[in-house]
Amino acid sequence: METSFVFILTFLLMQRFGSSMTATSSNVTCIEEERRSLLAIKRKITDRHNLLSTWSRVECCEWRGIMCDSRNGHVVKLDLRSPVYWEDEIPEFLGSFEHLEYINLSGSGFSDGVVPHHLGNLSRLQVLDLSTFIKSDEGVWDLQALIADDLRWVSSLSSLRYLDLSGITIGNHIDWFHPVKPSTQFVNFTLIRLDISDNMFSGPIAASIGLFSKLKKLDVSRNSLVGVLSTYLQRLDLSNSSIRDTLPEWFESILSHILYLDLSNNQIGGKMPLFHFDTSNRIWDYITLKMNSNKFEGSLAAFPTNVQHLDLSNNLLSGELPQTGETMNLTLEKYSSRLMQGS
Repeated sequence: METSFVFILTFLLMQRFGSSMTATSSNVTCIEEERRSLLAIKRKITDRHNLLSTWSRVECCEWRGIMCDSRNGHVVKLDLRSPVYWEDEIPEFLGSFEHLEYINLSGSGFSDGVVPHHLGNLSRLQVLDLSTFIKSDEGVWDLQALIADDLRWVSSLSSLRYLDLSGITIGNHIDWFHPVKPSTQFVNFTLIRLDISDNMFSGPIAASIGLFSKLKKLDVSRNSLVGVLSTYLQRLDLSNSSIRDTLPEWFESILSHILYLDLSNNQIGGKMPLFHFDTSNRIWDYITLKMNSNKFEGSLAAFPTNVQHLDLSNNLLSGELPQTGETMNLTLEKYSSRLMQGS
């Protein structure tokens, strides 16, 4: 995921999902207990760029990276992303900020430690970004990875809409997002975007992911996963995932709502999957399909007319790219020399 996309998406999420984060009023004073906890956090941070110079003021609601609820003064936003660097692990008392709706600690270089389970206490949380990698247009830089020894606390965050755990070390033994309580129902959860790329795990995809009924965007790239995804996604990134077989039969069943699919840089063989979209719905404009650098073979089936970007380079395909219905408004930015767009 490029930095520009992450930045824009996070901004849109703040606008769309952070509407309850009302601006701090000059008549509202932050909660003293929360102010002391913030100062305790500051003592764990290396601020080489003096970004937290405002944290010496009395009114913590005016500190950089902090937003308070104008009605009661509780902290609702904590943004301490890179280049703010933590000298220690994420403190467990962060889970005591029960009114938090937004946390961004991405690229903050935690020296060690595990992701605290107490984050599950933040029932109002809508955005949580703990990604360990700094991502940019120029590349990806690896920082010291946090460890997630248990992710069941995620099932307590029923208001969560954006979760980024990319680059965090997640053990293969973890039951991922299995509910803490058996009665917990994911169907009522609001999570729409999940990034668990670069987590260095392998094995089956957790069935619990399919229980997030509103999930639209999933990034599990640069892992080694197998299994079934039983969910209707709009964005799916499985690039660099060490997939070495043909696509399973169930795969085509999850593509009816897809807007962005990246299967690049695997070793997927066999025939290309069939794509079926409802082209009468305008939401399906600007579909991107990245299937490059695999071992797909044979001739091509027809693609829907609303595919805007198609990358089939570095495969074993042959023949012309067929048209379906109307003239295809297609941008082939990269394509195999053995393929030609049909007239």
